[in-house]
Amino acid sequence: MIQINDLTISYREQPVLWDIDEEFPSGKLSAIIGPNGAGKSTLLKAILGLVQPLSGQITIQKKSVKEYLGLIAYVPQKGNIDWDFPTTAFDLVLMGTYRSLSWFRRPGKLQKQKTEAALKRVGMWDFRDRQISQLSGGQQQRLFLARALVQDAPIFLLDEPFQGVDIPTEETILSLFQELRNQGKTVIAIHHDLGMVQKYFDWVLMLNVQKIVSGEVSKVFTKENLEKTYASKGDFLILPKLQDKELSNPISNSKLI
Repeated sequence: MIQINDLTISYREQPVLWDIDEEFPSGKLSAIIGPNGAGKSTLLKAILGLVQPLSGQITIQKKSVKEYLGLIAYVPQKGNIDWDFPTTAFDLVLMGTYRSLSWFRRPGKLQKQKTEAALKRVGMWDFRDRQISQLSGGQQQRLFLARALVQDAPIFLLDEPFQGVDIPTEETILSLFQELRNQGKTVIAIHHDLGMVQKYFDWVLMLNVQKIVSGEVSKVFTKENLEKTYASKGDFLILPKLQDKELSNPISNSKLI
């Protein structure tokens, strides 16, 4: 679905991503993990065409950035959103339908029906008239998930969708991920909860400026690969109990991310 070849990105001559080759599988839940400053968000922005690579190429279904943007629904980090923007929950989700409309055409009955269905799917219909600044962090995240849903895209990119959410929202997100996978959608999410990655995701890319390893979670999610991913940054790491693998104690000299 997504092919990345020889991707290198630098900020002020400092490499953020270095010589990345990766292929994300179609119709799977894929996680990107790594320490702070590993280049995870930069990788998503590169796929979206928001940052200019120093070298390399990204294609989706053999299409270039300009051609494939209509295939992607994107959920950014909550910290990158202006929550004081004067709009209601309903209107924010309705904005997700704009890309399917021609110039100067206003959203009609169909777009409003899709918005209603998406709000109900994430449990936010009762808050449809609420200003977005009046919502909790979990409710705000649900709104952006709903906005992604109405785009009806085959690919979903999510930048730390579980950050700062409550347990009901976490359960809603996980249920939604599984539903999208069952529909054949491709979901790629940056995530920090290693236990959740191992339990719910199919594919994982371990990143630390360079690609450390990628593959099926059942095959590459090992203590050795996790240590390689996090050790060079000096971040604290508490490993989850690996399924079907011996891991008597977490790393004693590691730090909690």
